[in-house]
Amino acid sequence: MTWSVGQLRGQPPCARAGHTANWFRDKIIVFGGGDGNNIFNDIYIIEAESLMCQQLGRSHIQGVAPAARYGPRQHPFLLHLHHHRLVAG
Repeated sequence: MTWSVGQLRGQPPCARAGHTANWFRDKIIVFGGGDGNNIFNDIYIIEAESLMCQQLGRSHIQGVAPAARYGPRQHPFLLHLHHHRLVAG
């Protein structure tokens, strides 16, 4: 194993804590968290190989957005692999 620092490209999320980050296929999905002043309910997709980042806007998401969340105990995160559903509690 080798540690290295990569440079995120595109639209990276702001620095934050209390978020979830999950690996799904070749992507890292970041949800929620906070920056000390704000709590977020945003979703970012990071391509694992290229480190290209994209914030998912409302046009990419169906249903009612969850309230802003901070801390893994406040928002467990589950991906249903067969139906490509994101469930954030």
